[in-house]
Amino acid sequence: KNALQERPEVLRQFLENKVAQRNGPEAILFGSGEFAGITLKEAAEQENKSAVDLLMEMGPQSASAAHFVMDQKLQDRLMLGENVMVSSDGSPTMHHPRGYGSFAKVIRYYVIEKELLSLEEAIYKMSGLPAKTIGIEDRGRLQEGMKADLLIFDPKDVQDRATFANPHKLADGFDWIMVNGTLVREDGKFNGERKGQVLKDRSISGK
Repeated sequence: KNALQERPEVLRQFLENKVAQRNGPEAILFGSGEFAGITLKEAAEQENKSAVDLLMEMGPQSASAAHFVMDQKLQDRLMLGENVMVSSDGSPTMHHPRGYGSFAKVIRYYVIEKELLSLEEAIYKMSGLPAKTIGIEDRGRLQEGMKADLLIFDPKDVQDRATFANPHKLADGFDWIMVNGTLVREDGKFNGERKGQVLKDRSISGK
């Protein structure tokens, strides 16, 4: 059923509540569609409409958006926890810089700029600890007998480049990459080798 036609006031109230929960129209950034790269507030002002009126006009699934609802100081504090690890739910089809910039940002922000983590701590949170937590015993550490998934980089050169306007831009600094013992990126260029594989918790899969 079409909520806009049959229950417009209910839909309006729902959207008003949702926008408020997301810190307001200035904290909602469009990642695709007609208004990609600007906030809901900016788009509404551009169209001379209220934020909710614009959303009702756009309809469902008309655009993706990022919502700025996290507290950076709280994130900084949580990152120091010994059992806190780094991951990303980014994917090639999403319009969010975390898909390409999450791990580079950890090095740039937490190691280089804020000095909240040592380089070793940051790398462990992005490799060894996640592998240990999900039961992948032969990866995540530099050790004889382990799978050779390696990044060779200078921390000073690492910089996340993905933005909300250009979310698929690769990070700088990761110019030499080895996957399963095979070099796949040389001097900043992929060489065509595809050595990745699906990783499973052996305690669950039995393999």
